Amino acid sequence: MVTKPKKIVYHPACLLFPKLGEEELQQLADDIKANGLRNKVVLFEGKVLDGRNRLAACKLAGVEPTFKKWQGNGSPAEWVISENLIRRHLSASQRAVIAHDLLPLLEREAKARQRLSRGRGKKGAKSQADPSQVGKAAAVAARIARTNATYVEAVKSISAQAPELISRVRSGELTVPDAQRLQRQQEEVAKAKRASRKRKAYAVCEGDVDSVVCGDCFDLIPTLDDLSVNLTLTSPPYAQQRNGHYKGISEAKYPEWTVRWMRLLRDKLTDDGSVLIVIRPHIKDGGIADYVLRTRLALREDGWKECEELIWLKPDAPPLGSTRRPRRTWESVLWFSKTGKPYTNLTAFGKSSNRLGFAGSLRYGVGNGSPISNGQRVDLKNGIARCPDVFVAPVGTNDKGIQHPAVFPVSLAEQLIQVFSRQGDLVLDNFCGSGTTGAAAKKLCRDFRGFETSKRYVKVALRRLAETNGQGVKV
Repeated sequence: MVTKPKKIVYHPACLLFPKLGEEELQQLADDIKANGLRNKVVLFEGKVLDGRNRLAACKLAGVEPTFKKWQGNGSPAEWVISENLIRRHLSASQRAVIAHDLLPLLEREAKARQRLSRGRGKKGAKSQADPSQVGKAAAVAARIARTNATYVEAVKSISAQAPELISRVRSGELTVPDAQRLQRQQEEVAKAKRASRKRKAYAVCEGDVDSVVCGDCFDLIPTLDDLSVNLTLTSPPYAQQRNGHYKGISEAKYPEWTVRWMRLLRDKLTDDGSVLIVIRPHIKDGGIADYVLRTRLALREDGWKECEELIWLKPDAPPLGSTRRPRRTWESVLWFSKTGKPYTNLTAFGKSSNRLGFAGSLRYGVGNGSPISNGQRVDLKNGIARCPDVFVAPVGTNDKGIQHPAVFPVSLAEQLIQVFSRQGDLVLDNFCGSGTTGAAAKKLCRDFRGFETSKRYVKVALRRLAETNGQGVKV
């Protein structure tokens, strides 16, 4: 019988696995109190190798623990992991953290084997070698912890750059891909802060950068510094659709009017900036009004790149529009830039996926005029999926009590701002309305500038901006 150590010291391998929660520990204590300690606490070189939770449960139950020495061969750390993986229901991400923590233990054990083998010659050294320790360290640790080496390498990187995330992976709160995404976002925040300190051009020349100014955008856009606006997200007045609420633009003049304010904005937009216009034409005389189509063509002719047509999907849209047409549930988000390669972060709010790649590619064939080129990946991998070109934002999520006839949801603005700008960037809405873009920008730690002709709506927008200011969420 092995006596209780005078002082409880835990072997590093014993600390690889997370502690039991209070409820699970109490259940274990109740079982020990009723049935005794079935599995003795294991000691190695006077330290507790296995049984940390059993010791805590014995103390909770008022039961004296019993001990035994480890009699195994090979790696004590590997034995501990083997024993506990049977007992615990851990995810691949949690096992990857354990494998990462195992790496220094494996290194120490390897050095100990080398010391034992000194003076025994090659034959002696070979007899002390552990066949399970052959290969790259991360791969060995992954094999022992029954996870994949890629995850172990990822945990290593996260631990070096954002160690606070590792405890959340260890507890099961985050997966490794989730932690990688948060790490990238933190790196982007740090990069944006460094860049903002270097580029004075990314500031408005007068006044507070986080503000809404009452006035016409044709007068106010020229007050911005050149190359100061990273993203313009706006919903201009639709042609003659809400004349009872604010001044509208005729369908005939709409293309030229849009080209004029976009032309003023051109020099103010950064070289990789984007302009997003939320709009949809109405039905006129049984057909779709063509002013949006003509506006798009006019902007292209004026030198703008139309990068893509995006969709805002409203799954809970009310039954508006003509009763002789399907219910309208979407609007266009027209995407323009000065360049064909504007800045985007397509995984900003993407989801973890183990099917990245072209899942059906082999069905279509590769090369020779098929949809899949010879250089395109056809194998699948893990990671964060790109966002689609459809942005889902229910109108039911609109902020309540906003007195404006054309409010779009903050959730739509948040999605678009995350994809098309960096934290610390300047977002402009030159038809600010009730300030939805501003509220979303401040929540996402962007700077904001809004222009609005109506004093009534300026007050609403300023109130929303003040309520959001200082509550930015750094994600």
